[in-house]
Amino acid sequence: MEVNKEYIGQRLQRVIYFFPFQLVFVHLKKNHVLLFYWAILFGIVSQNFANKYGIPHLLLFPEYLGQVNFLSHVFLGAAFGGFVMAFQISSYIMNGFRFPFIATLANPFMKYQINNFIIPAVFTGYYTYKLIHFQLHSELLEPEQVGLNLLGFFAGSVFFISISTAYFLSTNNSIMKYLPFKEIESKGHKIRPIKNLFNPSLKWYQFYKRTSDWKIETYLTGMFKIALARSSMHYPKEVLQKVFKQNHLNASMFEVGALLSVLSLGYFMENPVFAIPAGASIFLLFTLILLFSGALHHWFRSWSFTGFIVIFISFSLLLESNLLKRNNQAYGLDYGQPLTEYNHHNLKKILADSIAIEKSFQDEIKSLNHWKSHVKDRTMVLINTSGGGLRSATWSFHCLQQIDSVTSNRLMASTRLICGASGGMIGSSYYRELYLHHLLENRQTGINGKNIDNMAKDILNPLSFAWVVNDLMIQYKYFEYNGLIYAKDRAYFFEKQLIQNTQGMLDKELGFYTSFVDQGMIPEMILTPTVANDGRRLLIGSRSTLYLNVAKKESEIMKSGNLDFFALFDGHGAPKMKFSSALRMNATFPYVLPNVTLPTDPRIEVMDAGIRDNYGYSTTMDYLKCIEHWADTALDNIVIVRIFDRPEIIRLKEKPKLSFIQSLFVPVGSVYTNMFNVQHMNGAQLYEFIPSSLQKKVRMVDFILDEKTGADIPLSWHITKRAEKDIEKGLKTPENQRSLNKLKSLLKVE
Repeated sequence: MEVNKEYIGQRLQRVIYFFPFQLVFVHLKKNHVLLFYWAILFGIVSQNFANKYGIPHLLLFPEYLGQVNFLSHVFLGAAFGGFVMAFQISSYIMNGFRFPFIATLANPFMKYQINNFIIPAVFTGYYTYKLIHFQLHSELLEPEQVGLNLLGFFAGSVFFISISTAYFLSTNNSIMKYLPFKEIESKGHKIRPIKNLFNPSLKWYQFYKRTSDWKIETYLTGMFKIALARSSMHYPKEVLQKVFKQNHLNASMFEVGALLSVLSLGYFMENPVFAIPAGASIFLLFTLILLFSGALHHWFRSWSFTGFIVIFISFSLLLESNLLKRNNQAYGLDYGQPLTEYNHHNLKKILADSIAIEKSFQDEIKSLNHWKSHVKDRTMVLINTSGGGLRSATWSFHCLQQIDSVTSNRLMASTRLICGASGGMIGSSYYRELYLHHLLENRQTGINGKNIDNMAKDILNPLSFAWVVNDLMIQYKYFEYNGLIYAKDRAYFFEKQLIQNTQGMLDKELGFYTSFVDQGMIPEMILTPTVANDGRRLLIGSRSTLYLNVAKKESEIMKSGNLDFFALFDGHGAPKMKFSSALRMNATFPYVLPNVTLPTDPRIEVMDAGIRDNYGYSTTMDYLKCIEHWADTALDNIVIVRIFDRPEIIRLKEKPKLSFIQSLFVPVGSVYTNMFNVQHMNGAQLYEFIPSSLQKKVRMVDFILDEKTGADIPLSWHITKRAEKDIEKGLKTPENQRSLNKLKSLLKVE
């Protein structure tokens, strides 16, 4: 019985002190930084982290050269293999000294890598499951294509890991290379952190003590072969240190190679061949950060946190001094002209100029009369469309296309103004452009329904790729437009992709639309990006929008917070600014796109219109007040068509018991979560201020994306094929069908 207990105890120890298990324990106890990156990746692929911005799509559906196929998954797999190798290298450098027995083995790093398989294997299994599920159910691929994609992913991973392992096998020396050596007594000595930190003769491994060894009984010597671990105590410590030092040097070469890869991709990124899938670039970014974190840990050890703070502060100071920071600009504006003074006195002088306001108003009345001559009845349509990334862009485009089709193009012919935020305005602008082309070509047929595929095309991949390999690396590249020079960053690639997706139709200047709007051929579009410095709204139309101030007193003009783009930047070539830049300014969601800097003194930056007005309420009300007297006699009906990607109903949320940590973030989280609810309530109040003479003429017609459908589609610049199909079905709901019939009745369409 005693023998059995001893035998069982011995076997149990061999299981407990199995090297792969102990490596998991050491990561849990010592290497929280390494685990942090795995946790982030788990959160992304499980669609619990950054799903709102569509980041999981980049890892679950990689795109290369405009296609998602075997080759795109090869690149994704290779990048994932690079991340796995970075994890293995960082783990080996951080923990190898804790297991000195591996230095006595042939190919110590390879043995370590084999035993450190549990965390990568668990993630790979889960990642594989999510990738298959996503491509089958969200992107609606055939099982055969998913299987081929998966084969490409594993081929890329295995290829990269094999090449990297071969490199370490050929360059890493085993302990036999360094024997014999005179054994050195392991005498204790004090470590002086400050002195040792800057002592070039001190090796990285000298911070470690032999007393920190972890007990190991068994280890994997091959993929399916287990061996007993042997003691390393009879080897001179200096010999073991030489093995680790040489392995560390080779690992450093891997780090340099990873950095050079990212820099090279950034340099050649405009060549489509080098534009690897954005998901692959994310893995590449994580690889660099992980290697840097590991290096930082080893350079500073217990001082690593302090070292990180010093580096972070130094980097921030460099950005603040503009030595590294590049200000993003609106393409077409001339930043070489004298800056516009941005202060209360000058704004009052420009915005409250009665002569300029009256001229702008008379131009608008003349344009309205031209527009009225084109319409068949006395009905004006004003369109409000909400922000919401590609989801809202596709929904707005689909609504306008389908409604215009069933009303025989009466919708666009009757529409005078379109306003709103980010994605909704992008979708509306694309449809307006197609409508203008049909007018100029005198076509009788409707606009091709396939254009919704163009609107739904991905923008997130090139945007994310540029952010990783260009912006984060602060690579300085420039381009010329109309003789002016601008920096290339992710904003440039966003516009480039948007123009490409819409067949080049949005590659126009603001001034291109002026005559068509003035003649009443197409609706005016007023974009309203928010000034980050003070919260004012910058109104951008095809010409001056000062006419919106005609019914306001001077004090009301300044309190309204509305700025006129043409009045402020006439001296900087406002009409020559690219329309795509205006759309981008209107859709500059924080961090996704850089804030646009404008030529003012002091400098101002603009960002997403949705911060102030995500639905276009304010602009619509200002316009009605402006044209009140003209509309009172010229119109019988004013129809406000509202195209929203979320219901207007404010949902009450039950508040469960919160933990202490959760309660800390409730105030900030509630403000952000309820921002659009607040705007809805403010909008409802604004409608109460419709001029009394027009109240009986105003009708509301809403087209709202089904609540469940809209909630399932992330606020992102990528939507899945399934989401696109759901959006195409959105108008078939009973509520939207009733709205469609109501609108047809108001437009007198039989």
